[in-house]
Amino acid sequence: MRKIMQIVILSFILAIFLPRGIDALLKSPKESASINYSEVYNDFIIQTSKQKEVLYFKGKDKNLSLDEYLDSLPFSFYTYLIANNRFPYDEWRNADKIRANSQKFSIKPENFNQKHPPIFTIFESNPKYLKLGYNEFAITSDKSGIIFTNLNTLKKDENLSKEFTTTLLNLDFKFPIQAHFTNPTTKKPFDEGVFLKDSKNELFHIKMKNLAPFVKKTKIKDVDFMLISENERREFYGAIIDKNGVSLVSYDNYSLINLPSKHYDPATDRLEISITPMSKSMSIKKNDIVYVYYFDKNYNVLRTFEYKFGTLNGLKMIKKIVLPFEIFLADSYAYKFNISNINLKVFWLNLLLFVFALYIFRNKKERFAKSILVLIFGIYGFLSVLAV
Repeated sequence: MRKIMQIVILSFILAIFLPRGIDALLKSPKESASINYSEVYNDFIIQTSKQKEVLYFKGKDKNLSLDEYLDSLPFSFYTYLIANNRFPYDEWRNADKIRANSQKFSIKPENFNQKHPPIFTIFESNPKYLKLGYNEFAITSDKSGIIFTNLNTLKKDENLSKEFTTTLLNLDFKFPIQAHFTNPTTKKPFDEGVFLKDSKNELFHIKMKNLAPFVKKTKIKDVDFMLISENERREFYGAIIDKNGVSLVSYDNYSLINLPSKHYDPATDRLEISITPMSKSMSIKKNDIVYVYYFDKNYNVLRTFEYKFGTLNGLKMIKKIVLPFEIFLADSYAYKFNISNINLKVFWLNLLLFVFALYIFRNKKERFAKSILVLIFGIYGFLSVLAV
């Protein structure tokens, strides 16, 4: 039994390191792509790199020169185009005006997977000198209320704790706090405070104004994640992820703007929203494909586009033929592993190794048990039974 456990453990270890070893030995340049919507061409523009060469396309076919690429995305390269008198829209020929009406917003896998300790702070949203600064409070909660701790004295601030707790309770907040979502940086134009999920999975918006609580109960429930991004456009607070997918939280009474989420897995994919003075678009970047959506002003999908990365190279082909699955360290600050790339096509290889294991261990006591492990774990199990 001890040897069986050793084989199982070694098989899982090999599932972590053998794919990485193949990657290192047969490393090939990874193809990448940046896809944007062009108001000039009314089409999708691709910048991609293949074997250290940077290429530009309109749609999937027409090659562009570097100058044509820059001209096709005037709101991305406005500084250069305005300086060289090549900017195409007279009404937007002002860098400050463009910045005030543009927004880039992205959710990375590490944002979604990161685990936060149950402690946070809150800014003064109405600072005296119109400059955000960190305050002196750390905030936690228990079953009876919210707790402000003065970081200078490490003592509970009774007044603030009582005032914020009472305000939240009056809005039917159920303690303790289950999750908090905030953008804890002073490098933003203004502060929208913190969104709190209570023990009933309801979402509340809380800010501090002149050391007093500003609290609103939203109609949003069962949020798994929220990313806040303060922007001068003040169209949305940020994005939430729940069982239905991803949505923007509007400034219009916290109403939700649903985004296309069919292909989106927040644990592994990167979602990017790009807003210019003349267009809105979104991309979902996966390992092997990019999905892009062009919206109208209300985020209704007008056009879609897909860009698949190159065909299988030798490295990917070897892994598809040999490896039954891979184990990855999750994109987070916790030591959490995910099983992925499960490949049922290697069953015939597993079966062949199973028969071979039955033969080479024909005179061994644990012949059948070891062979079954080879059938389950494939090449990982076969190497493990040889080693143990």
